[in-house]
Formats: sequence, C-alpha cells, structure tokens
Amino acid sequence: MSPYSATLYWVYLGPTKDKPGGTYPLTVSSQHDVKAAAQALCDATGHEQYVVSDFKEHRPCCTCHVQEACYRSTWNEHSDVVHKGQRSDPQLTTVHTCVVCCDRKLTLLGRSTDFPYPYDASYSLLEGCPRWHEQHGSALWCGACDRQLWELRREHPTNDLRDQGAQDLVRALQSSIAGNHDHAKNAIKEAAELFAGASTPFMWAPPGTLDNDLMARATCILTQMLAHMRMWLDSDPGVGTLPQELTATHRLGWEWQECLYLSLRTYDNDPERVAREFLLRFIDTPRIPLMWAKVPIASRRFVANEWVHIIQETMAGEVAWWEQHRHYGGS
Repeated sequence: MSPYSATLYWVYLGPTKDKPGGTYPLTVSSQHDVKAAAQALCDATGHEQYVVSDFKEHRPCCTCHVQEACYRSTWNEHSDVVHKGQRSDPQLTTVHTCVVCCDRKLTLLGRSTDFPYPYDASYSLLEGCPRWHEQHGSALWCGACDRQLWELRREHPTNDLRDQGAQDLVRALQSSIAGNHDHAKNAIKEAAELFAGASTPFMWAPPGTLDNDLMARATCILTQMLAHMRMWLDSDPGVGTLPQELTATHRLGWEWQECLYLSLRTYDNDPERVAREFLLRFIDTPRIPLMWAKVPIASRRFVANEWVHIIQETMAGEVAWWEQHRHYGGS
C-alpha cells in the first residue's frame, strides 16, 4: 500500500485565456483540507477551475502497472509538493522520455538498497501519466537502454584490458599523491598506454585477421548511414549539424565502424539487432546526445528505421557497393 494513499491527490486546473490546463499533485494532511488546498493552488497559479481526484481513482494511475514503484519512491518532479512533511523511500525516480528508445519511462536514479525493484528494469508508462512532461528529462537514458549499452561495452574484445588500464592508472595516481613519484611516473605511462591501446578501434585484431568482406560491408553500411544522416539534418536546420570530425575517417567514425563489424560478425542475420547496437553506440558518442535530444521523436524513429532498412538491403545483397570495393576492407 502506498504511503500516500490518504494524502496525495491530483488536481486538474482548467485552462484560461493565458495559460493551458494541467495536472498537479496536491498533498494534504486530511481529506477535509482537499478543497481548500486545491482552491489555494488554483488562486496561486491564476486558474479559475479545478477538479480533484484521489490518486487511486485518477486515470491512468488507477490502472498503471508501476503504481506501487511510483508512489513508494521519492519523485524527482514536484518533490516539494508530494513529499512535504512525508516520509518516503529514499529511492529517487523520474518520469521522462528515453533519448534512445523514445518511450515514456519511469527510471530509477541512484539506488536505494531497500527498494524492491531492480535498478536496470524498464518501466513503460501509460499514455497520460500526470508526472510526464515533454521537456523534462528528454536526454536521459532509461534503465533498459542503459543496461544494453553496458552489456555492449562488456562484450567488446578489449573490455577487460580497458578496465585494467583504468584501474592501474588510478592506483598509479594514488601512488604519486602518496609521494612515490619515481615509481608512479613509469606506472602512469604504462597504464595510459594500456588504456589507450585497448581503446583504439580494431587494435584487438592482429594484422591480416580481419574479415575483408565483413569490413567492406560495415564500411558500406556506415557510409550510407552517415550520408542519410547528413541529408536528413540538411532538411531540418532547426536540429543542428553532424559534427564535421565525426566521419568514417575520424577515430570516432572508426569506432562506429568497429561496432558495425562486431555486430555483423555476431548477428549477421538480425539487421534490427545490428541497427540497435549501432544506435546505442551512436548516441553514446561525445557531442551526439545534445544534438539527438533536439530531434523530434518521430524523426528519431524514422532515422532508426531507415538504418534498419540500409542494413537489411546490404545483408540481402541488394546493395552491391561492398562487392565492388572489397579491396578497401581490413588489413
């Protein structure tokens, strides 16, 4: 049972000539104070009409499958109203539109050890959730997409070496702070070289071991994806531009190509999975998230679907570019 079942209400404030209508939470000490508190909120915000409903009866809350998780947690939105004078679970939650999957989600921020819901779970919300706002948290990742990105990083051939390099670098810096400068100097250099080498695309593959056909196919797909992206951005100047250095000739472009190569090698018959992994890696690229968050959701989904079609056509052999340019593949 929610700790707010007797005190939390939703108040719908009717629109005026100058202000749109909206739904707001209202916390009162007793049921007798509801109308007075709602009228005070109405007067304070300049609205003229209001409708009050208990959260258990409010739609869609009354049928929402994450109602308990929502009302047990501390809200990131309206926290000054909802939790005023209330003792709530320290687990913080926020309602937002995921920047990757574009679905409306309830996401756990941080972690409360006593909260009975997994941190990386994905809680999709019903249409009309009163906690949701189109401009709130539009650049946040939901738990499910964040977990998939973590798994993608963990599966990388040099993941263990990168982790080792980062850990060695931290220990070396701590040693330097402690006064062991001579030892720390060499240790910092070795750790940095290990981390840099493990972070360089394709360094995990000895010369001559890459699949040339697969490399050419990844190059073909990436070239078409970037061309499609630029064409789409040019048609919508309000979105922004793709940073010039993020091309197939730049290191970050090589990281995208490496992502496609590894995905194609593992999921050569699953174009949607390949496109999904590329989307995760693409949005995780520096400077991309801010640009992507400005893109309307319909446009994001359109681009993602077009990427699936590009991969499907290439896998099906309908695009013959890579057949004609095999000699550009790996070394």
